[in-house]
Amino acid sequence: MINRKCNYTTSDSVPWREEFPEYKDEDLPGVCLRGSRHKEGLTQKQLSEDSQKWGEIYPANKKGLT
Repeated sequence: MINRKCNYTTSDSVPWREEFPEYKDEDLPGVCLRGSRHKEGLTQKQLSEDSQKWGEIYPANKKGLT
């Protein structure tokens, strides 16, 4: 976890990439997925199981995947 001391007020607008320069473009999908899992209280295994269920319900989502 990274702790930051911020010198901005709530009325300031700062680009998020300026505040988090340690995240590269190739890191973003994993960071977003991890944050979403945390927000929903899911483990990787639970997300995988849920994803498999959705694939069975909506098989068109598998189109083009091997």
